Amino acid sequence: MNKNLIIILCLNVAFGITSFEFPTHPINLGKWNGGSAITSPYQQVNPASIKMSSNILIASFKIPEDINIQSLEYSKLFNNNLLKLNTSIIDYGQLMDFITENEFSARDIIIGISTKTIYKNFISVGLKVNYLNSKIDSWNQQSSKWTLGFRAHLLDKRLGLGIAYNRFFQQNEIEDLINQSQYILGSFYKPLYFPGTIAIDLIKNSKWSGILSIEINMRENISASIGINSDKFNYQSDTIISDVFYGLGAGIIVNLKGIDLSIGIRNSGRTGSITGISIGKEL
Repeated sequence: MNKNLIIILCLNVAFGITSFEFPTHPINLGKWNGGSAITSPYQQVNPASIKMSSNILIASFKIPEDINIQSLEYSKLFNNNLLKLNTSIIDYGQLMDFITENEFSARDIIIGISTKTIYKNFISVGLKVNYLNSKIDSWNQQSSKWTLGFRAHLLDKRLGLGIAYNRFFQQNEIEDLINQSQYILGSFYKPLYFPGTIAIDLIKNSKWSGILSIEINMRENISASIGINSDKFNYQSDTIISDVFYGLGAGIIVNLKGIDLSIGIRNSGRTGSITGISIGKEL
């Protein structure tokens, strides 16, 4: 199999997003990284939305075709500044070259660091840098992603607006990712008399796409999320049921004595479903 094709398949394992962008928390899996302006103690696509608290998270994801992802996050609060470290390993398992019939392995390793601060208790600013090493058989490629994010709260924190600017750098081979830029515009609103938050995110790559997500506080220690992105409307299958459920995601998080237990799922049509579980704790 051509190496360029293998690389593209690996980087787009999550059916249209790169290894950098795969959700690192089951709740974000259910929302497909929607709600980028909502405060979360765990990794966000907009680093300005990370909660100012010390915590640790371990997560595991299962993707069709025996692909596994293991993630670890650690955050430490220093006065009015937050430092977060994260790492993920994406194991694509054993693959085969259809020409030579030789088997080989493929793996992505991501290491990242994020920092955030708040000005005037109004505007949050965050910076995140992720480094990716892709190894396919004996071949390696290095990439990096830099994210600068801003987020503001309005109306007694019932309304949030955020923007994140992503810049991708890659050594060679995949031209459409070399020095590529991406913009993410996020917003959320907490309606009165509604126990949750409604969020809309707009993402600009070569074209615009969108994500609609809802978080619901079911009880004091239980919250759930659902999400759908605009790619759903580009999908067509042989059955109406498959079309209806394609792209839908959901997640639930339960806090038991200070420990967060989460599970998330996303329907990916004919390929099956992506599932994730995690355990986290604020320190």
